[in-house]
Parts: sequence; structure tokens; C-alpha cells
Amino acid sequence: MKKRDEVSSFFDIDPPFNKRENAGFVIIPVPYERTTSYLKGCVKGPEAIKKASAQVELYEPEVDVEPYREGIYTAPAIRFGKESESSELDRIRKVAEPYVAEGKFVVALGGEHTIAVPLVKLFAGKYRNLSVLQIDAHPDLRDSYEGNHLNHACVGRRIIEQAPLVLVGIRSWCAEQQEFIKKAKKRKIRGRKMLSVFPARNIVGKRNWQRKVVECLGDNVYLTLDLDGLDPSVIPAVGTPEPGGLGWYETLDLLKEVIRRRRLVGMDMAELKPVKGDVRGEMAAARLLHRILAYLTKYQ
Repeated sequence: MKKRDEVSSFFDIDPPFNKRENAGFVIIPVPYERTTSYLKGCVKGPEAIKKASAQVELYEPEVDVEPYREGIYTAPAIRFGKESESSELDRIRKVAEPYVAEGKFVVALGGEHTIAVPLVKLFAGKYRNLSVLQIDAHPDLRDSYEGNHLNHACVGRRIIEQAPLVLVGIRSWCAEQQEFIKKAKKRKIRGRKMLSVFPARNIVGKRNWQRKVVECLGDNVYLTLDLDGLDPSVIPAVGTPEPGGLGWYETLDLLKEVIRRRRLVGMDMAELKPVKGDVRGEMAAARLLHRILAYLTKYQ
């Protein structure tokens, strides 16, 4: 393992396993942050996770695999300027599109959660029966926030315009969103229930809820993972930490169940806000990402 400042690729793997042409997995750093409304700094999240990933063991004993043997390519970080938000977000889609066309499994690492919007658009265009699994402390179902329909608080609302959405772990939302949830749960999109909701209060610490989540998903699933969906005791370094979130092992059980029983086609992970002198957040995020790649290696 190298020192944190020397890490050039995720999980510090060597050639030929870190080359694009050999990679089954592609990790794209997406340091996009424009609408954060509380604690700022998630623009530094992708680099922090990459540095922490060098400390992650490459063998996953739970499933007896080494994901790096499938090839993990670290794509260049996307650069953002001063263009409009819609243009900047569309750039994310355009960067990811060639890797998807090559048949690689794409992981986008934010940055703020808004990065999910163009990625869901990309995958919804490719898979007619796509469902989206959103792990999050907040439903993000506002139509607009602070006068902006591309705000990070509107991610779920923009997603649900493109594909059925399953929300897991939410525990803080406003009256406007509650009214929308009531209506959306009665509607359909692409032939499936538009919205399914699993609030944290109803599932944390309980058994077998993971299977119920999977039953709400179609054959093809895109995962958008806001790290504040997990409890702050697991990942404290997020923009808006909320008590009462998902635990480590129940999150892993959910992700394993999804990957075993459905086809996970792509994902993003967002909202890590590094804290100086405290690497618990980025270590947990890197470990979580590696475990997801291990499940994919084992089951898909």
C-alpha cells in the first residue's frame, strides 16, 4: 500500500488490471458541486475516496473474490467550468456514455448527488425496463429548491420523470414532498409503480426488508447512493448528516440481495464531504465501493 498522496488509481492496483482495455469496471471521479445547501466540500470527495481506497484489502473473504482481477480502470476526473448547470451535467453523461457502450460497469463518484440525473438519463435510454434504487436520508423529491430544478434537493424528482424509483433509508422530508409521495405511489411509469418508499424508521434493525425492496425493482437496476443514507455512526462525513440511518451490515445485505436477484447496470456514489483529520468517512465509502464490486464479481 502506498502513502495517501501517491495513489493514482483506485485501490492502488497495478497493470494490467488498471488499464482501460482490460477493465470490467470503470470508476469516474465527478467532482461536481454547485448547489450544496449545508456543509460544503463534497467536491473533494472523489479524491479522498481514491486515497483511502489504497488501504482497502483486495480480497473479500465474504464472497471469496478479488474484484481487481476483473480490471478496474480509473478514468480521468471530469473537469467543470462556468457553463450552465444543464451543460455541466450533460458533460457527465457524455463522459460516461463511451464506457457504457463498451459494456463496462460504470461507477461515478461525486461530488453532489445531482450527478445522478444525467446518468439515469443515460441508462434509462439504454434499458427500457430500468428501475432506480436510491439510498438516501432525503427523498429529494422537491420540484424546485432555491429556484433551481437541478438542485441536489430535486434529484429524486428528476429521476422519477425517467424511471420507477425505489427510495430506501429516508428520514427527513417536507410537507410538499409528502404530498408528492402520496400521489406518486398511486401512479405508474414504464409499466411499473412509479414510487416505492422504505423509510428508515420502518426498516432499520428489522429483518427481511431487503427482499421486499428487491421485489419493487425491475430486472435492470441503476443504483444512486447518497452516503447520508447510512447512519452517521458509519459515515459521518456528509453534507447533511441525519441520525437514524442504515447500518453497515444491513446496507451490505441489501446491496448483495439486489445484485444476486437483479442486474445492476451502473451506479453513482455521492455526497462525501471529507473532514480534515478524520478519515472514517472516506474509508467506509471506499470499503463500501469495493464490497459492491466484489458482489458484482461474484454474482454477475
